[in-house]
Amino acid sequence: VGLCAGAAVALHTALADPRVVGTALVNPGRFVLGGGVTQEEAIGTAVKPAAAYLPRLTEPAAWKAILRQDRKAARIARGLSERAVRRLRIGAVRLCAGLMGRGGAPDDPVSGFKTLSERGVPVLMVHSEGDVTLGELEAQAGAGGGRLRRMPGLRMERLPAADHSLMERAARERFATLLDELLDGIGSRRAAPPAGDSLSAESLRQPAA
Repeated sequence: VGLCAGAAVALHTALADPRVVGTALVNPGRFVLGGGVTQEEAIGTAVKPAAAYLPRLTEPAAWKAILRQDRKAARIARGLSERAVRRLRIGAVRLCAGLMGRGGAPDDPVSGFKTLSERGVPVLMVHSEGDVTLGELEAQAGAGGGRLRRMPGLRMERLPAADHSLMERAARERFATLLDELLDGIGSRRAAPPAGDSLSAESLRQPAA
């Protein structure tokens, strides 16, 4: 289980260690760290989701600011452009990886989640509603994490009225419930007999020849 930058650690631990049977990621600020990036830097440089900017474009004051080219307009334009550039960069890396026959780009989170899905490792990804880290999810997997929602074993949840660190009691309790459900599912799968065992058990009940 990892929060923010710790979510990247949890994800890559699950990828690297076959003993990991499940993982929960809470408000992942980055899916890939490295290069000396700290938790504070990951949040400070996070690209907000489009939803954080688009409503501003319906405000007359925002359009007046754009026409005047003042600082408010610059912030809106910079936010949208940074988001677009990041999406293009990620897409270009994936395209190059595909053309070179690698299947997935190095450190591509989507490929990582696919690997866990194929291994049967369930993943719970939780975001606070409106959290800045939703921009990273959108950049990597599309609006609302669309590229990931179709993957078996990956559950995505939003916590309403929750802050980034889940300091509110209601948010913590909701996450605890989600985590219990993840653990119960893992326990049920591990307790289930492998395919074919029912036949073996039936044969044990038959009298010996």
